[in-house]
Amino acid sequence: MEVPHSVGAIGRTQPRIYWDGEPESAVDLSLGEFFCNARNELALLDSEMIVVAPAGGLNSYWPMPFRGGARMIIGRWLSHA
Repeated sequence: MEVPHSVGAIGRTQPRIYWDGEPESAVDLSLGEFFCNARNELALLDSEMIVVAPAGGLNSYWPMPFRGGARMIIGRWLSHA
């Protein structure tokens, strides 16, 4: 199966999330892994914490454990994707 560009992009794009001014990211994985789609195939999912919708929506409802602030940056740092 040919992977649409948008599906392949979630495997190559990576969020890094930092809590409360920490220098090291607490979350550091591909968007595909974060949304349970790590194989560059769109796998629809409808769970309490993650939704991958047929129209392409990606929703996450994970509690985020920070007190004073959070910072998220998104880029393409992955060397293995």
